[in-house]
Amino acid sequence: MKERILIKSLLYQLLSLEYLAEKDEELGRYCLYHYINCLTEFELNFRDNLLINLEIIQKL
Repeated sequence: MKERILIKSLLYQLLSLEYLAEKDEELGRYCLYHYINCLTEFELNFRDNLLINLEIIQKL
């Protein structure tokens, strides 16, 4: 459930970045780099949590 809310939030932010990039290209580019870094961190954390959950399920 948390992941779904976070994904929707990230998609909304991406749309906001598109609008920002149209208004100020340099600021939009900076924010996009930050956004990509956040997505990468989210993906790594999500993958780690998934692996932990799989390990727990296998032990049951």
